[in-house]
Amino acid sequence: MFEGARGEVTYVGEFVLDGEQPWFWDEAPSTSGPLRKVIMFRLVPQGAVRTAAGVAPPASLSPSLDTEYEDVDENVATAPRSEMRVDPDAVDRGLRGHRRTQNAVARWARQNGFRPLKPGPGDPAFDTGWWEGDVFVVVEVKSLSNGLSQVGQLRLGLGQVLDYDDQLRAAGKRTRPVLAVEREPDERWIRVCSRQGVLLVSPETLERLGGGA
Repeated sequence: MFEGARGEVTYVGEFVLDGEQPWFWDEAPSTSGPLRKVIMFRLVPQGAVRTAAGVAPPASLSPSLDTEYEDVDENVATAPRSEMRVDPDAVDRGLRGHRRTQNAVARWARQNGFRPLKPGPGDPAFDTGWWEGDVFVVVEVKSLSNGLSQVGQLRLGLGQVLDYDDQLRAAGKRTRPVLAVEREPDERWIRVCSRQGVLLVSPETLERLGGGA
């Protein structure tokens, strides 16, 4: 793998396709603005790789939790699609509501003295997160508009953040899982998430994030 598309490029390291899930559908902006469907490949390092911090052995990539968050573009448009043929999580990540909520959570973190992060090599595919002392706040974001099922989105988001939380705990990290949604859902979902140890917030209730572990 090399970083860079033209001119001088940097050799990152040798990778192979993941044996269980080698690829998945996602979406990416085109030069004209609207999102286009793309294939994303899951790559597994076969030796030392170069990261922003320097050359690292594969064992150190699981997980790093140290990649600076960058605000995502909220001015996106998605093309018509068949929901049965597209990963619903990939669709959600391309929606304006998802991106506005994600940026709002990261902005809250900055305003309260935390350093928002995004997934890096070896990290689960969370939307954003930050360190509060030795506790990592791992956040999954879900939009609740554009015709998507609110119940389906909440179920998907809860399952995802619990999965990320489990992966990080298995790596020896102390965690606080958070599900952030575009708008406040039915109060029942606050109770459902609370019973699973997950904090449920929306842009209107981000002050709940200050409650600690």
